[in-house]
Amino acid sequence: MPEMLLMLLIAVVIPIACAAAGALVEGGLPVPAARERGLPRRSALSLVALLSLVSTLVVAENPATAAEDDRHVFSGSITDLEGAALADINVSVFCQGCPDGSTSDPSQNPARPWPAARWGSGTRLLGETTTDASGTWSVTVPEPASGGLLIVAWDPTGDYAFGTISARQWNSRSDLNTSLADGGRLSGRISGDAGPWPAAGFVLSGHGNNLLWSGISLVVDANGDYLTPGLPDGQYSLSYPDNLARPYVSSMSYRLGTISGGLDSAADHDLLKYTSVSGRVTDGSGQGLSGIRVVASPVGTVSSLVASPIGGRGASVETAADGTYSMDDMVPGTAFAIEFSSPDGEYASEYYDDQNLSWEGDHVEIPAEGAVSGIDAQLAPGGKVSGHVRDADGEPASGTGVTLCAEDSYNCTYKSTDGSGFFEFGGLAAATYTLRSRGIDRCVVVAEGRHVQVNLDLGVDQGEFIDVPQDAYYSVPVMTLAEQGVFAGTEWGDGFCPNAPID
Repeated sequence: MPEMLLMLLIAVVIPIACAAAGALVEGGLPVPAARERGLPRRSALSLVALLSLVSTLVVAENPATAAEDDRHVFSGSITDLEGAALADINVSVFCQGCPDGSTSDPSQNPARPWPAARWGSGTRLLGETTTDASGTWSVTVPEPASGGLLIVAWDPTGDYAFGTISARQWNSRSDLNTSLADGGRLSGRISGDAGPWPAAGFVLSGHGNNLLWSGISLVVDANGDYLTPGLPDGQYSLSYPDNLARPYVSSMSYRLGTISGGLDSAADHDLLKYTSVSGRVTDGSGQGLSGIRVVASPVGTVSSLVASPIGGRGASVETAADGTYSMDDMVPGTAFAIEFSSPDGEYASEYYDDQNLSWEGDHVEIPAEGAVSGIDAQLAPGGKVSGHVRDADGEPASGTGVTLCAEDSYNCTYKSTDGSGFFEFGGLAAATYTLRSRGIDRCVVVAEGRHVQVNLDLGVDQGEFIDVPQDAYYSVPVMTLAEQGVFAGTEWGDGFCPNAPID
C-alpha cells in the first residue's frame, strides 16, 4: 500500500507542482539563465514530467510490489480424532527443493521438528502460525521461484502426533482441515566409546506411518540426549550423518525404537564402528596369490543385533603379495557374500566357502563388535570358453550378445562379440554351463583349468536337440534312441549335452 500511495503522489502531485511553477514563471519571477538563452519554458516542464514518468515506472518494477501478487493465504482448522478443537498447535509452511538454501538446522529452534533436507535440496521455512482457541489457523507466505509445498502441523507439548496437511499446489486455500492422533515421544541418549556423544545431523524416519515421506532432524544436546516431537504409532530408525568421524559408521540407518498407543518410549543408542574382515587366498599348493579381487556384497542383516543396520554397503580389495587381504569398512550387523576372483582369469572364481559361482555360499556375518578373520580361499585353475558367432550366411556376427550360465544357477555372465564375432569367458570353475546367443543354446562342460572352444552358427537348423548338429557323426543314433524315450528326463533344457559326463 505505501508503494501505491507513492506512485499516486508522483503521478498526480508532481505534474500539479510543475504547472504551478510555470504560472510563477509567467508572473514575473526571475528568469533562469537557461531561459535568457532562449530555452523554451515547456522544455523544463517536460523534463520534470519525464522524471515523474520514470519514477513511476521504477516504483512499478519494485520487487517488493511485484511480490505482493505472489503471496498465498492458507487456512483451516485442526481437531483431535474426536473432533474437538486443538489450540496452540503450530502450523509451518515449507518449500521443499528450494534453490535458495535450507533452514533445516534444528538448533534455530530446538522445539520445532524441522523437516530434514533430503537429496541435496533445501527445505526452507516460509511462514508459521498457531491455532487459536477454536482450532483455526491462517498463514500468508510468498510463493518461491521453484520448489514444492509442504505444510506441517505439530504440537509443541508432544501430546499429539506430528503430521502433514494436504496441500500440494501453490494456490490459496481455506479448507485445509486435519485431525491429529495422540502422539508419543522417543527419548534417550546417543553415545560413543568415550561416553555421551555430542553430535547433530541425525535424522529420525518412520516406517508404516506418515513420516515415511522424509524425516525430522533429531536435536542432540551436548550430553548426547535427545527428545522427539509427538510421533504417530510406528517403528522408527535413526539415520547417521555422512560426516561422522571414523571409526564410526556414517550414512547408514539403524532401528531405534517404537511408538505404540501414543505412549512415550525410551531408546538409547550406541554409535557403531566399522570393523574388518580379513583372510588369505592361496593356490592348491598353499602359495599366496597376489592381485586376487575380494568383493563383499551385503545380503541381509543379523537379526540377533538389537540395533541392526537398514541397508548396507559393499567393499572391494585386492590381495597383497603374500595373498593376504583386509577389508576395513565393513558395517556391523550385516551379512555378506564374499567372492574371490582372478582379474586375468587364471584362477576360477568362487564364493566363500568353496561355493562355485553361486550366491548360496556361506554368508559371513559381521558382529556388532570385533573383527572377523580367517575368511580364506583356495582357488583352483580357471577354465575358459571361447569361440565365434556367425550369422546364417557364415559372416561374423559382431556386437552379438553371448551369455554363459552355470548349471542349476541364476549366475550368468554376459559378453558381446568383437568385430570378428569372437567371444571369451575366463576364470571358470569346473562345471556344466549353458552357452546362449539369439535362440541358440549349447551345453558346455568345463574341466578344471581346461579351455573349451564352441562356435555358434545363427539361423542354422540344429535338429531336435539344439546342441546336436545334423551333420554330427552321432546325430542319427542319438535321435533314434530319443524317439524310443531312452533319454526322457535327462535333457539339459532343450539340449542333449553330448560332452557331459554320465554316471
